[in-house]
Amino acid sequence: MLLATLFMVLLVGTTSLFAAFVCLVTFSLCIYTLIISRGNSPRLREAGLKYFFLSTISALFFLLSVIILMYCFKTTDYAEIQEQLLAVATESRTALLKESPPPHHFTTIKTNDALLKATCGVDPTDERYFTRWGVLNFLTALG
Repeated sequence: MLLATLFMVLLVGTTSLFAAFVCLVTFSLCIYTLIISRGNSPRLREAGLKYFFLSTISALFFLLSVIILMYCFKTTDYAEIQEQLLAVATESRTALLKESPPPHHFTTIKTNDALLKATCGVDPTDERYFTRWGVLNFLTALG
């Protein structure tokens, strides 16, 4: 029990994804032994094995995500990943503001209105659909 608590504290204090994976797996191993060592009941052994198989599958998915993140960011350190994500977000935001003109959304609205009118037979510019009960009017017009 003390070893499980130690690895849980290490899991909370780690700054690397790989170290978090190692702490999670060793914590799980401690929990398996605690479940199985409680007695000689076949139900306890079955519960321990089921927990072992389920957590092994989830640990594999966690390891796969760590590998993908390590491939994308070339690091497993939380702070470095955060810095790279913030840099990408800042670059994409400035590029988006420079490249897209403001009236871009108006063409999207016109296209959606035309699609709505063609597929449902409902005119979205009709003011009946923008009242308080507009959603109900719209749904009854569709049905």
